[in-house]
Amino acid sequence: AALAGLATVQGGRLLGLSKKTEYVSVTADLFGKTVTLRALVDTGNLLREPISGRSVIVADRARILEALPKSLSQALQSPYAEKWLADERYATHIRLVPTSTATGKQMLPAILPERLTLTAGKETYPADYLIAPAPMEENADFDAIIAMN
Repeated sequence: AALAGLATVQGGRLLGLSKKTEYVSVTADLFGKTVTLRALVDTGNLLREPISGRSVIVADRARILEALPKSLSQALQSPYAEKWLADERYATHIRLVPTSTATGKQMLPAILPERLTLTAGKETYPADYLIAPAPMEENADFDAIIAMN
């Protein structure tokens, strides 16, 4: 069965039928700073904030935290949601997103940017996503994962 699967994948590549990896550029204004990310389009990313239904971009934690005010950056490094929401200046921009992974269930903090645009090819357009800082693979050729609506 494994051999048949490998033959199918190789055959698809040979015939040019394999799906090409797609990326978009995400530019977000976060508390007066702009961060630009290279995002891998992942059709399997179904992460949404349950109240608004907004899709969530999972972005490199270090890239996002460095763009945030120091007190918020420090708060988001805590595993406790109470810390994320403690500063009322920032609490209105934080959403709690429940996640369920192989390692268990947890809450993920997501940030509502002041402005967010996507660039795909030569087209740039506004978009309505939340951004959740999370650890990313170090050698990846992208620093965010996005589901395209």
